[in-house]
Amino acid sequence: MARGTTTHSRMHRIRELVIGPHSIVPRGAARRAPLRRAAVGRVPDSFIVVYDDATSDPDATTERLAAKYGFATSYRYRYALKGFAAILSPAAVAALRCEAGVAYIEEDQYVRDVRAAG
Repeated sequence: MARGTTTHSRMHRIRELVIGPHSIVPRGAARRAPLRRAAVGRVPDSFIVVYDDATSDPDATTERLAAKYGFATSYRYRYALKGFAAILSPAAVAALRCEAGVAYIEEDQYVRDVRAAG
């Protein structure tokens, strides 16, 4: 890096290297929701996005975010928790982590019913 480069421009360059030059992370986003990694059996590029309890209309919120970031949901959660499951790009995950109302994002994972394993 050239002498005199600011910390801000270095961070911008690092972000470009990690998630691409056209980051869709909202400008001025201060907080990032946690990204919970799957311990085993991770489903590639599949995530569960969970909203905080203050989200009053999870369907409308999901529609808005899907239109903004260009994804389709594979499932919507409305009862035990509020949120959705979807195939997401790394850039979309990074952007959703900065959205108000997103409590956390979790990597989807395969599960097995141990009762059926007998």
